[in-house]
Amino acid sequence: MNGGGEGQPVWKILEDLTKAATVRIHVPRAGYSPLDTVQEAGLFLGSGFLAAPQWVLTCAHVLFDGAAQRPIGKGERVIVCQVGPSGLPFALEGEVAAVLPEHAPASGSWPAPDLALVRLRRPAPYTCAYLSDRPAGTQLDGSGLYQVGWIDNGGQLTLRGGAVTVAGTLGGPGEAEQLLLMGEGFIAGSSGGPVVDLRRGEVVAVVKSRLRDGGSGSAVDIACLRSLPVPGLLVERATPPFGTMLPGGLWWEGAGTGRTGTDIAAPAPAAALPEPREEDAAAYSAAPVPVPRPPEPEEDLYQALYRDHDRYHASQLAGAAPTWTDAQRSLWGAGVRPGPLDRTRLYGLFAGLPHPAAPAALATLLRALPLDLYGADRPHLPRAWRDGFGVLRDRAGGAREPYALALRYVLAVLHAATPAAAPLHAAAPSAAALPAPDAPGTRETAHALRKLRDWAADAADELPPEIRAVYHTELADWWRAHERPAPAPPRRRAAPRAVVLRVDALGWQPGHVTWGLAVEEGEPGGPEPLTESVHESADAVPLRALPAALAGPLADAFQRCDEPGAPAMLHVALPHDLLGLEVDTWADPSGGGPLGAVRPVVVRCASREQFGPGAEVDPERWAALHPRGPGAEGVHGSVLDCAGGTPRPLAGDLVTLPAEIPVLCQYRGAAHPVTGDALPRLVRAGYGVALWRRRGEFSRTYGMVPGYAYDGNCSGFHTRVGQEVRAAHSAAQLPYVLHDWRRAAERGQGWSEGVVLMYDPPRAAPALLAPP
Repeated sequence: MNGGGEGQPVWKILEDLTKAATVRIHVPRAGYSPLDTVQEAGLFLGSGFLAAPQWVLTCAHVLFDGAAQRPIGKGERVIVCQVGPSGLPFALEGEVAAVLPEHAPASGSWPAPDLALVRLRRPAPYTCAYLSDRPAGTQLDGSGLYQVGWIDNGGQLTLRGGAVTVAGTLGGPGEAEQLLLMGEGFIAGSSGGPVVDLRRGEVVAVVKSRLRDGGSGSAVDIACLRSLPVPGLLVERATPPFGTMLPGGLWWEGAGTGRTGTDIAAPAPAAALPEPREEDAAAYSAAPVPVPRPPEPEEDLYQALYRDHDRYHASQLAGAAPTWTDAQRSLWGAGVRPGPLDRTRLYGLFAGLPHPAAPAALATLLRALPLDLYGADRPHLPRAWRDGFGVLRDRAGGAREPYALALRYVLAVLHAATPAAAPLHAAAPSAAALPAPDAPGTRETAHALRKLRDWAADAADELPPEIRAVYHTELADWWRAHERPAPAPPRRRAAPRAVVLRVDALGWQPGHVTWGLAVEEGEPGGPEPLTESVHESADAVPLRALPAALAGPLADAFQRCDEPGAPAMLHVALPHDLLGLEVDTWADPSGGGPLGAVRPVVVRCASREQFGPGAEVDPERWAALHPRGPGAEGVHGSVLDCAGGTPRPLAGDLVTLPAEIPVLCQYRGAAHPVTGDALPRLVRAGYGVALWRRRGEFSRTYGMVPGYAYDGNCSGFHTRVGQEVRAAHSAAQLPYVLHDWRRAAERGQGWSEGVVLMYDPPRAAPALLAPP
């Protein structure tokens, strides 16, 4: 339990990580800000913990408004409070996404599994817990557990933790099994908090109830989350014991909800309505009622939770602070393969793949492995790729080559997750057979498959010579059958005309600007476009009043340019010290939401002439960032000012590769004493394309106390922006990719919130109004 690094024992690192991930849950009060709400102990409901940046796991009975004597059901609002490293609270709004069981009891205690998921509207910026991958029903050692929760200590909310031991189990036949725990940490308010196995370095259960005056209590295995509904199955699927066959076929026993029996019907996909034939079009059109369409596919909350969870922990490997994986590596010891580092990296790759189509598909894959897997699916069947690896890890103790067995599983996942409709090296593939290149997730899936294949190739190199060649041959076969160079994505349909807004600062009147609007017709980066001035204003306007002053003129300019399905791009030409102006957050005149979520919005530098001829955009670099032809090498992004969350100065000469797009993670505006020179230096060096994210306005955006700086997940941002830039292939696609990011941020996927793109073609910004 020692050896945690920097003199800290591992148990202390795990205790700190667990407390940092444990949150308070509160009832919202109308008219109060989230931060005001969490200061009132009377609104405190109980504990929970962050399982991913936007997911909180707690107990269903915690979500009970004692004042109103009613349950807080699915879709209702709660306030989640996390305490950051500086000790200041951080409040976010969330809504209840799932409750198990779905209906509140009329009376008595909440029945097991008594779990609930809360989806935050914005991601929390601090530590998330690591959820165990152990199979359901795995016996825990009697000691080595630690429980954390918030309690109301005489009106003062306090975080409390303590050691607990396993004394037995609770629950009869057909009931979700609970752990009976002994210890001093079971006090009102701690329900919903995490129970950590200090020997494995992971959260294994959720505190459910107190049985006697704080001396004992119960907890629910987090594997009970597997009983969340599986979208697309008409009947909850019963699970075949691995390797068990009868002459009449599979023997179905055990269900995802904990029920048992042999008479549960095997699952069937939800029946999809047939598409009307062309010859029947007239008959359908004459029908008195419209033809019903199949519903939109329902989100699988279990898969979404663990996808975000595993991506988060994989991204933490690039950081400088101790992580759950670091603690697990100390517990496991050096030289164990596959170890915690292998697992965290693999799970991050699994998160980018399509999840198993149904639990039975994963069961079939596991049955092909040379292991005794009987009963490994009870009481809850594995559902995600990580669950299968957890079964493997639990049952591979006696295997002669556990690393080879892990590689065999990874190869099976590689084959199962590769889209069957894309024979990538066929002589003349039919366009109808290939998935849409710009379909959601297609590029990410292809990237994850390639990275998974690379991991498997590296793992095969470490195997004994007599079996190494077998795996390399199989990988080569997969490559020939499925792999191809990633094609450049097709160009998005864009409006042929773009709107250009130029803003000029007035040096003699600080805080005031003049502005002008023009319409450009032509390809960005192509020949000089045709420019038509449509609105100008020489009157000084306070910067804070600029959105209101531009509402009408922007509406007119967009009306001149927008086409159905192709909103016009907005170029905002700004002085270098105003490049962080939040134009993309202004309301679109159409009323459809923020400008950046309705249409592509990019910035251009209107003050390059102040820095001399060297600040003009380099045409050769611009051409390298816009590759043409199917075999051209694509672009990639590189973070220049951040190392594991710590700001670092830009290199003295700022020389980067021609196809490299600079990314700034720590930029906080031109006036910032530490980071303020980074973006002007890129302008002076002649860069026309750059990405950065705003860091100075998060206090207002997130409703935090004034002056409290946001220090979000840097490594996660580095990973995602790198993947997305590579997938774009050309800088010409980045305005549209950024538009997608901003739309995703509006839906709560906030990793990309505040990201800005400078897309400045090698030509002068339009001189709508020459500065006096």
